[in-house]
Amino acid sequence: MSNKDTSGGIKVPLDFKKIFTNDDIYNIDFGFYKDTSMFRDGKKHQAIVYFQKNNSKGQQKFYDDDPEELRKRVTAFTDSI
Repeated sequence: MSNKDTSGGIKVPLDFKKIFTNDDIYNIDFGFYKDTSMFRDGKKHQAIVYFQKNNSKGQQKFYDDDPEELRKRVTAFTDSI
């Protein structure tokens, strides 16, 4: 699957309905970029999931070149908390 649409832009996944079903998740930042970056492990896109479990707060970062794969990884993580 190509992650470019016919205009040359990036196909951003739209199925985020189930991402906030877990009350421990309080913020998710997605970033979609044109170029790779060493700050994103050489990948183009990133997601950072912020969560709170009991009295602890944390974050989990995900990087991928495929926006749909990034969404799947975030969804799998949020389902596992």
